[in-house]
Amino acid sequence: MKRGFLKAAVVSLVLGTMFVSTDINAESYNIRMDEGKVYNNEKLVVDYTGEIFSQRIENGKVYINDKLVYDADSDNIGSTDSSNISRISGEDRYETNLKSINNNFKKSDYAVVVSGEGYADALSASPYAKKINAPLFFLNKNSVSDKIITTMKSLGVKNIEIIGGNNSISNIQENIIKSKLGVNINRITGSDRYETSKNIYSKMGDSTSAIVVSGQDFPDALSSVSLAAELNAPIVLNNEENIRNINSNNSLENVYIVGGERSVPSISIESKKNSERISGVDRYETSMKIYEKVRGNKNILVSGKVFPDSLSAVNLMQNNADKWNLLLTNKDSINKNTKELVEKNTTIILGGTESISKTLFNK
Repeated sequence: MKRGFLKAAVVSLVLGTMFVSTDINAESYNIRMDEGKVYNNEKLVVDYTGEIFSQRIENGKVYINDKLVYDADSDNIGSTDSSNISRISGEDRYETNLKSINNNFKKSDYAVVVSGEGYADALSASPYAKKINAPLFFLNKNSVSDKIITTMKSLGVKNIEIIGGNNSISNIQENIIKSKLGVNINRITGSDRYETSKNIYSKMGDSTSAIVVSGQDFPDALSSVSLAAELNAPIVLNNEENIRNINSNNSLENVYIVGGERSVPSISIESKKNSERISGVDRYETSMKIYEKVRGNKNILVSGKVFPDSLSAVNLMQNNADKWNLLLTNKDSINKNTKELVEKNTTIILGGTESISKTLFNK
Protein backbone atom coordinates (compact mmCIF):
# COMPACT_ATOMS: atom_id res chain seq x y z
CA MET A 1 0.00 0.00 0.00
CA LYS A 2 1.38 3.43 -0.86
CA ARG A 3 1.89 5.85 1.99
CA GLY A 4 0.17 9.18 1.83
CA PHE A 5 -1.93 11.62 3.80
CA LEU A 6 -5.61 10.85 3.76
CA LYS A 7 -7.57 14.02 4.32
CA ALA A 8 -10.70 12.08 3.61
CA ALA A 9 -13.94 11.15 5.20
CA VAL A 10 -14.10 7.55 3.99
CA VAL A 11 -11.33 5.08 3.17
CA SER A 12 -12.05 1.42 2.46
CA LEU A 13 -9.47 -1.32 1.99
CA VAL A 14 -10.68 -4.49 0.32
CA LEU A 15 -8.24 -7.13 -0.94
CA GLY A 16 -5.37 -4.64 -0.97
CA THR A 17 -7.15 -1.97 -3.02
CA MET A 18 -7.68 1.51 -1.64
CA PHE A 19 -10.72 3.60 -2.46
CA VAL A 20 -10.85 7.19 -1.30
CA SER A 21 -13.76 9.61 -1.22
CA THR A 22 -13.48 13.15 0.08
CA ASP A 23 -15.80 15.08 2.38
CA ILE A 24 -16.37 18.76 3.14
CA ASN A 25 -15.17 18.18 6.74
CA ALA A 26 -12.02 16.32 5.70
CA GLU A 27 -9.63 19.23 6.24
CA SER A 28 -10.39 19.08 9.99
CA TYR A 29 -8.27 15.90 10.24
CA ASN A 30 -4.75 14.93 9.23
CA ILE A 31 -5.00 11.15 9.40
CA ARG A 32 -3.28 8.58 7.24
CA MET A 33 -3.44 4.78 7.21
CA ASP A 34 -0.69 2.35 6.23
CA GLU A 35 -1.30 -1.40 6.44
CA GLY A 36 -3.07 -1.36 9.80
CA LYS A 37 -1.13 1.56 11.22
CA VAL A 38 -3.08 4.77 11.76
CA TYR A 39 -1.28 8.10 12.13
CA ASN A 40 -2.67 11.43 13.30
CA ASN A 41 -0.34 14.35 12.60
CA GLU A 42 2.45 11.79 12.10
CA LYS A 43 1.91 10.27 15.55
CA LEU A 44 1.19 6.54 15.53
CA VAL A 45 -2.17 6.13 17.27
CA VAL A 46 -3.22 2.62 16.20
CA ASP A 47 -1.11 -0.39 15.28
CA TYR A 48 -3.60 -3.05 14.26
CA THR A 49 -1.92 -6.45 13.80
CA GLY A 50 -4.94 -8.63 13.03
CA GLU A 51 -6.31 -9.62 9.64
CA ILE A 52 -7.83 -6.64 7.84
CA PHE A 53 -10.85 -7.02 5.59
CA SER A 54 -11.89 -3.37 5.48
CA GLN A 55 -10.88 -0.02 6.90
CA ARG A 56 -12.32 3.44 6.59
CA ILE A 57 -12.30 6.95 8.01
CA GLU A 58 -15.54 8.82 8.67
CA ASN A 59 -15.40 12.31 10.18
CA GLY A 60 -12.23 11.62 12.12
CA LYS A 61 -13.26 8.13 13.23
CA VAL A 62 -11.22 5.17 12.00
CA TYR A 63 -12.88 1.79 11.58
CA ILE A 64 -11.12 -1.52 10.91
CA ASN A 65 -13.35 -4.46 10.04
CA ASP A 66 -16.30 -2.19 10.89
CA LYS A 67 -15.04 -1.67 14.49
CA LEU A 68 -14.13 1.78 15.81
CA VAL A 69 -10.41 1.80 16.67
CA TYR A 70 -9.70 5.54 16.78
CA ASP A 71 -11.68 8.75 17.31
CA ALA A 72 -9.71 11.92 16.56
CA ASP A 73 -12.23 14.14 18.34
CA SER A 74 -11.82 12.41 21.72
CA ASP A 75 -8.41 10.86 20.93
CA ASN A 76 -9.77 7.43 21.84
CA ILE A 77 -7.14 5.19 20.37
CA GLY A 78 -5.92 1.72 19.83
CA SER A 79 -2.33 0.55 20.03
CA THR A 80 0.61 2.89 20.66
CA ASP A 81 3.92 2.25 22.42
CA SER A 82 3.15 -0.84 24.48
CA SER A 83 6.57 -1.67 25.94
CA ASN A 84 5.32 -0.95 29.48
CA ILE A 85 2.14 -3.03 29.05
CA SER A 86 1.64 -6.74 29.68
CA ARG A 87 -1.39 -9.02 29.88
CA ILE A 88 -2.43 -11.71 32.34
CA SER A 89 -5.18 -13.96 31.01
CA GLY A 90 -6.34 -17.55 30.83
CA GLU A 91 -8.91 -19.63 29.01
CA ASP A 92 -11.57 -18.52 31.51
CA ARG A 93 -11.99 -16.48 34.70
CA TYR A 94 -10.68 -19.32 36.84
CA GLU A 95 -7.43 -19.72 34.94
CA THR A 96 -6.96 -15.94 34.86
CA ASN A 97 -7.52 -15.92 38.61
CA LEU A 98 -4.83 -18.58 39.18
CA LYS A 99 -2.41 -16.74 36.91
CA SER A 100 -2.94 -13.53 38.90
CA ILE A 101 -2.09 -15.46 42.07
CA ASN A 102 0.97 -17.17 40.62
CA ASN A 103 2.17 -13.82 39.27
CA ASN A 104 2.44 -12.33 42.74
CA PHE A 105 2.50 -15.00 45.46
CA LYS A 106 5.29 -17.41 46.34
CA LYS A 107 4.12 -18.42 49.84
CA SER A 108 1.02 -17.67 51.89
CA ASP A 109 -0.30 -19.19 55.12
CA TYR A 110 -3.78 -17.88 54.33
CA ALA A 111 -6.12 -17.99 51.35
CA VAL A 112 -9.53 -16.40 50.80
CA VAL A 113 -11.97 -18.40 48.67
CA VAL A 114 -15.04 -16.98 46.91
CA SER A 115 -17.44 -18.06 44.20
CA GLY A 116 -16.39 -17.03 40.72
CA GLU A 117 -20.02 -16.86 39.60
CA GLY A 118 -21.03 -13.52 41.16
CA TYR A 119 -19.35 -10.26 42.04
CA ALA A 120 -20.78 -9.25 45.43
CA ASP A 121 -18.95 -11.59 47.83
CA ALA A 122 -15.69 -11.30 45.89
CA LEU A 123 -15.89 -7.51 45.96
CA SER A 124 -16.50 -7.40 49.73
CA ALA A 125 -13.74 -9.97 50.27
CA SER A 126 -11.07 -8.12 48.27
CA PRO A 127 -9.98 -5.64 50.98
CA TYR A 128 -10.07 -8.43 53.58
CA ALA A 129 -7.74 -10.55 51.42
CA LYS A 130 -5.46 -7.53 51.05
CA LYS A 131 -5.47 -6.90 54.81
CA ILE A 132 -4.37 -10.45 55.68
CA ASN A 133 -2.06 -10.60 52.65
CA ALA A 134 -3.84 -13.62 51.21
CA PRO A 135 -4.56 -14.64 47.62
CA LEU A 136 -8.19 -14.50 46.52
CA PHE A 137 -9.23 -17.78 44.84
CA PHE A 138 -12.28 -18.28 42.61
CA LEU A 139 -14.16 -21.58 42.84
CA ASN A 140 -16.39 -22.90 40.10
CA LYS A 141 -19.82 -24.04 41.19
CA ASN A 142 -19.89 -27.60 42.59
CA SER A 143 -16.23 -28.40 41.91
CA VAL A 144 -12.68 -27.80 43.13
CA SER A 145 -10.15 -28.10 40.33
CA ASP A 146 -6.85 -29.94 40.72
CA LYS A 147 -5.09 -26.73 39.65
CA ILE A 148 -6.50 -24.89 42.67
CA ILE A 149 -5.41 -27.66 45.06
CA THR A 150 -1.95 -27.73 43.47
CA THR A 151 -1.59 -23.96 43.74
CA MET A 152 -2.67 -23.93 47.39
CA LYS A 153 -0.19 -26.72 48.16
CA SER A 154 2.66 -24.90 46.44
CA LEU A 155 1.88 -21.74 48.43
CA GLY A 156 1.85 -23.68 51.69
CA VAL A 157 -1.68 -22.57 52.61
CA LYS A 158 -2.64 -23.60 56.15
CA ASN A 159 -5.78 -21.50 56.78
CA ILE A 160 -8.68 -20.78 54.43
CA GLU A 161 -11.44 -18.22 54.77
CA ILE A 162 -14.49 -19.15 52.67
CA ILE A 163 -16.71 -16.18 51.84
CA GLY A 164 -20.39 -16.81 51.23
CA GLY A 165 -23.01 -19.39 52.05
CA ASN A 166 -23.63 -22.93 50.89
CA ASN A 167 -25.33 -21.69 47.72
CA SER A 168 -22.10 -19.97 46.71
CA ILE A 169 -19.54 -22.50 47.88
CA SER A 170 -21.03 -25.81 48.95
CA ASN A 171 -20.18 -27.87 52.00
CA ILE A 172 -19.08 -30.58 49.57
CA GLN A 173 -16.48 -28.22 48.11
CA GLU A 174 -15.38 -27.24 51.60
CA ASN A 175 -14.92 -30.90 52.55
CA ILE A 176 -12.93 -31.62 49.37
CA ILE A 177 -10.51 -28.80 50.21
CA LYS A 178 -10.19 -29.95 53.81
CA SER A 179 -9.60 -33.59 52.88
CA LYS A 180 -7.00 -32.83 50.21
CA LEU A 181 -5.11 -30.11 52.08
CA GLY A 182 -5.74 -30.76 55.78
CA VAL A 183 -6.17 -27.03 56.41
CA ASN A 184 -8.15 -25.01 58.92
CA ILE A 185 -11.29 -23.59 57.33
CA ASN A 186 -13.48 -20.72 58.53
CA ARG A 187 -16.57 -19.46 56.72
CA ILE A 188 -17.77 -15.85 56.70
CA THR A 189 -21.36 -15.63 55.52
CA GLY A 190 -24.75 -14.10 56.16
CA SER A 191 -28.38 -14.40 55.16
CA ASP A 192 -27.63 -12.42 51.98
CA ARG A 193 -24.82 -10.46 50.31
CA TYR A 194 -25.42 -7.45 52.55
CA GLU A 195 -25.06 -9.37 55.79
CA THR A 196 -22.02 -11.17 54.40
CA SER A 197 -20.55 -7.75 53.58
CA LYS A 198 -21.29 -6.58 57.15
CA ASN A 199 -19.63 -9.65 58.65
CA ILE A 200 -16.52 -9.19 56.53
CA TYR A 201 -16.46 -5.56 57.64
CA SER A 202 -16.43 -6.66 61.28
CA LYS A 203 -13.43 -8.93 60.55
CA MET A 204 -11.47 -6.03 59.10
CA GLY A 205 -10.87 -4.49 62.52
CA ASP A 206 -10.52 -0.78 63.16
CA SER A 207 -10.18 1.39 60.10
CA THR A 208 -10.49 5.13 59.78
CA SER A 209 -12.22 4.85 56.39
CA ALA A 210 -15.00 2.84 54.76
CA ILE A 211 -16.22 2.63 51.18
CA VAL A 212 -19.91 2.24 50.33
CA VAL A 213 -20.90 0.76 46.96
CA SER A 214 -23.98 -0.64 45.28
CA GLY A 215 -24.93 -4.22 46.06
CA GLN A 216 -26.98 -4.42 42.87
CA ASP A 217 -24.56 -3.46 40.11
CA PHE A 218 -20.81 -3.79 39.72
CA PRO A 219 -19.29 -1.18 37.33
CA ASP A 220 -18.63 1.71 39.74
CA ALA A 221 -17.99 -0.71 42.59
CA LEU A 222 -15.14 -2.46 40.74
CA SER A 223 -12.97 0.65 40.74
CA SER A 224 -13.27 0.96 44.51
CA VAL A 225 -10.88 -1.97 45.07
CA SER A 226 -7.80 0.21 44.49
CA LEU A 227 -9.08 2.84 46.92
CA ALA A 228 -9.82 0.16 49.52
CA ALA A 229 -6.30 -1.22 49.09
CA GLU A 230 -4.77 2.22 49.51
CA LEU A 231 -6.79 3.12 52.62
CA ASN A 232 -6.92 -0.38 54.15
CA ALA A 233 -10.67 0.20 54.15
CA PRO A 234 -13.61 -2.21 53.95
CA ILE A 235 -15.96 -2.19 50.98
CA VAL A 236 -19.52 -2.20 52.31
CA LEU A 237 -22.61 -2.98 50.23
CA ASN A 238 -25.24 -0.31 50.67
CA ASN A 239 -28.36 -1.05 52.70
CA GLU A 240 -29.94 0.50 55.79
CA GLU A 241 -28.42 -1.87 58.32
CA ASN A 242 -24.90 -1.48 56.95
CA ILE A 243 -25.20 2.31 56.98
CA ARG A 244 -26.37 2.18 60.61
CA ASN A 245 -23.33 0.04 61.33
CA ILE A 246 -21.05 2.62 59.72
CA ASN A 247 -22.65 5.49 61.62
CA SER A 248 -22.25 3.70 64.96
CA ASN A 249 -18.55 2.97 64.38
CA ASN A 250 -16.69 5.65 66.32
CA SER A 251 -13.31 4.78 64.79
CA LEU A 252 -14.49 5.75 61.30
CA GLU A 253 -13.54 9.23 60.18
CA ASN A 254 -14.10 9.09 56.42
CA VAL A 255 -16.83 7.49 54.33
CA TYR A 256 -16.48 7.33 50.55
CA ILE A 257 -19.61 6.65 48.50
CA VAL A 258 -18.57 5.30 45.09
CA GLY A 259 -21.00 5.77 42.22
CA GLY A 260 -23.74 8.19 41.29
CA GLU A 261 -27.11 8.41 42.94
CA ARG A 262 -28.60 5.97 40.46
CA SER A 263 -26.31 3.23 41.79
CA VAL A 264 -26.01 4.41 45.41
CA PRO A 265 -28.98 6.64 46.33
CA SER A 266 -28.49 9.47 48.79
CA ILE A 267 -27.60 8.14 52.24
CA SER A 268 -27.29 9.89 55.58
CA ILE A 269 -23.85 9.74 57.18
CA GLU A 270 -23.63 11.15 60.70
CA SER A 271 -22.12 14.64 60.86
CA LYS A 272 -18.98 13.69 62.83
CA LYS A 273 -17.73 11.73 59.84
CA ASN A 274 -16.42 13.20 56.61
CA SER A 275 -18.39 11.84 53.68
CA GLU A 276 -17.59 12.19 50.01
CA ARG A 277 -19.21 10.85 46.87
CA ILE A 278 -16.89 9.78 44.07
CA SER A 279 -18.65 9.51 40.73
CA GLY A 280 -18.37 10.49 37.10
CA VAL A 281 -20.65 10.68 34.11
CA ASP A 282 -20.01 6.95 33.54
CA ARG A 283 -18.06 4.03 35.02
CA TYR A 284 -14.90 5.02 33.15
CA GLU A 285 -14.84 8.55 34.51
CA THR A 286 -15.60 7.20 37.98
CA SER A 287 -12.51 4.99 37.77
CA MET A 288 -10.41 8.04 36.83
CA LYS A 289 -11.81 10.00 39.76
CA ILE A 290 -10.76 7.18 42.08
CA TYR A 291 -7.32 7.33 40.47
CA GLU A 292 -7.14 10.98 41.55
CA LYS A 293 -7.51 9.76 45.15
CA VAL A 294 -5.04 6.90 44.87
CA ARG A 295 -2.43 8.39 42.50
CA GLY A 296 -0.80 5.02 42.05
CA ASN A 297 2.44 4.42 40.19
CA LYS A 298 1.19 1.29 38.38
CA ASN A 299 -2.06 0.37 36.64
CA ILE A 300 -4.31 -2.63 36.28
CA LEU A 301 -6.56 -2.25 33.24
CA VAL A 302 -9.80 -4.24 33.30
CA SER A 303 -13.04 -4.46 31.39
CA GLY A 304 -15.79 -2.10 32.48
CA LYS A 305 -18.41 -4.39 30.97
CA VAL A 306 -17.75 -7.74 32.65
CA PHE A 307 -16.62 -8.32 36.22
CA PRO A 308 -14.97 -11.76 36.64
CA ASP A 309 -11.39 -11.00 35.58
CA SER A 310 -11.52 -7.61 37.30
CA LEU A 311 -12.07 -9.13 40.74
CA SER A 312 -8.71 -10.92 40.56
CA ALA A 313 -7.04 -7.50 40.57
CA VAL A 314 -6.48 -7.54 44.34
CA ASN A 315 -4.02 -10.42 43.85
CA LEU A 316 -1.71 -8.06 41.95
CA MET A 317 -1.88 -5.35 44.62
CA GLN A 318 -0.09 -7.40 47.29
CA ASN A 319 3.48 -8.34 48.21
CA ASN A 320 4.94 -5.17 46.75
CA ALA A 321 5.46 -1.55 47.67
CA ASP A 322 3.65 -0.24 44.61
CA LYS A 323 0.42 1.72 44.61
CA TRP A 324 -2.03 0.40 42.05
CA ASN A 325 -4.72 2.14 40.05
CA LEU A 326 -7.62 0.01 38.85
CA LEU A 327 -8.78 1.45 35.53
CA LEU A 328 -11.80 0.49 33.44
CA THR A 329 -12.02 0.44 29.68
CA ASN A 330 -14.31 -0.62 26.85
CA LYS A 331 -13.30 -3.65 24.85
CA ASP A 332 -12.33 -1.80 21.67
CA SER A 333 -11.76 1.81 22.73
CA ILE A 334 -10.22 3.68 25.63
CA ASN A 335 -10.82 7.25 26.72
CA LYS A 336 -8.11 9.87 26.47
CA ASN A 337 -7.31 10.27 30.17
CA THR A 338 -7.13 6.52 30.81
CA LYS A 339 -4.98 6.03 27.72
CA GLU A 340 -2.50 8.69 28.84
CA LEU A 341 -2.20 7.06 32.26
CA VAL A 342 -1.71 3.60 30.74
CA GLU A 343 1.06 4.95 28.50
CA LYS A 344 2.74 6.71 31.43
CA ASN A 345 2.87 3.86 33.98
CA THR A 346 3.63 0.17 34.01
CA THR A 347 0.28 -1.47 33.23
CA ILE A 348 -1.09 -5.00 33.46
CA ILE A 349 -4.13 -5.81 31.33
CA LEU A 350 -6.13 -8.33 33.36
CA GLY A 351 -8.34 -10.54 31.21
CA GLY A 352 -8.44 -12.03 27.75
CA THR A 353 -8.99 -10.44 24.37
CA GLU A 354 -12.73 -11.13 24.57
CA SER A 355 -12.81 -8.61 27.45
CA ILE A 356 -10.16 -6.15 26.26
CA SER A 357 -9.27 -6.31 22.60
CA LYS A 358 -5.70 -6.79 21.45
CA THR A 359 -6.22 -3.80 19.15
CA LEU A 360 -6.08 -1.40 22.11
CA PHE A 361 -2.40 -1.88 22.88
CA ASN A 362 -1.29 -4.84 20.76
CA LYS A 363 -1.12 -7.01 23.93
